[in-house]
Amino acid sequence: MIRIILVDDHTIVREALRTMLEQDKGIEVVAALGDGETALRMAEELGPDVVVMDVGLPGQSGIETTRRLLAKCPQIKVLALSSYLDRRIVQQMLDVGASGYIAKSAASAELKQGICNVLAGRSYLCSEVAALVADGLRDHRSAGGQHGQVHRPNLAA
Repeated sequence: MIRIILVDDHTIVREALRTMLEQDKGIEVVAALGDGETALRMAEELGPDVVVMDVGLPGQSGIETTRRLLAKCPQIKVLALSSYLDRRIVQQMLDVGASGYIAKSAASAELKQGICNVLAGRSYLCSEVAALVADGLRDHRSAGGQHGQVHRPNLAA
């Protein structure tokens, strides 16, 4: 049984996610919470396998909540779920330790796939976020004047 905490500041989103996830007999939503401080306290108390974390929380952001959560409970996997499709925000969530990032516009099957992947120790980006990240890599490469060439460091020194 996969134990999940949902963290989203919109009640209707939490309720919909809980209903959708609990249709899977292998998933138990142990808590559905609306803020980061409560999520930190309940994650320590309940010890979920995965926390599905909204990025845009009131007060303490999902980014800061994730950083603090993983500092205390590194065994918990965090999967970001957000309407923010900005490479910088995606990167910030991954930098603080989130194992994946899913757009709220993704299908429910993609959320379940993301949960299974991060639980198995793999990173996961939904297709929309993966395309955003890939575009960013192409833009970075073009802006750097490399024109697609790979930089090879001199290892003979």
